[in-house]
Amino acid sequence: MPILERFFVPTRDEIWEQLAEEIGGNFYDGGLWLGDSKVRAHVGDWIVTLDTYKDAGTISTRLRAPFVNKDGFVFSIFRENSFEDRHSDDTQDLEVGHVDFDERFIIKSNNVEEVKKLFSDDKIRELLKRQPQVYFSAAKDSGWYSKDFPDGIGELLFKVRSEIKDLARLKELYALFGETLDQLCRIGAATHDDPGLVI
Repeated sequence: MPILERFFVPTRDEIWEQLAEEIGGNFYDGGLWLGDSKVRAHVGDWIVTLDTYKDAGTISTRLRAPFVNKDGFVFSIFRENSFEDRHSDDTQDLEVGHVDFDERFIIKSNNVEEVKKLFSDDKIRELLKRQPQVYFSAAKDSGWYSKDFPDGIGELLFKVRSEIKDLARLKELYALFGETLDQLCRIGAATHDDPGLVI
């Protein structure tokens, strides 16, 4: 890359601001403190928040959306031989009946039938396959990095151990959230009701 071009490479915040504009969301400038900038955007009936955080010196990007978790359904999915796979103590790996997808991903859940229904959605599987790194989950609480959620509220989470500055990839992740939340409602695991909180 020529030296002059390096000065014109968009920053993360510039890309995130463009993302917010293109998806009809809001960009919040965190100033000089890394990880404070965020994007919030409506995806259907839900608000999805994009930000970064630092864990053991590694910058990670995450998208999160609280939702009404109707029946306590939880799942997590990540790529085979990924960081998450190598550091998981749980050997569970569910198959959803799509060989190409099952061979690429490790899937864990408390409800085999619902996880099969969730990943029967072609668009969800395709959007996940396009992501070079994947940790995608639905949990009944918000984990160690956020306050506890009220009973009946879950969190849909996507996170990767890197800073995402690819506009097309970020737009696909917002599409993944929209499709997944809609599918969770279709299979009876979630509702379109307002969860009553914004992350």
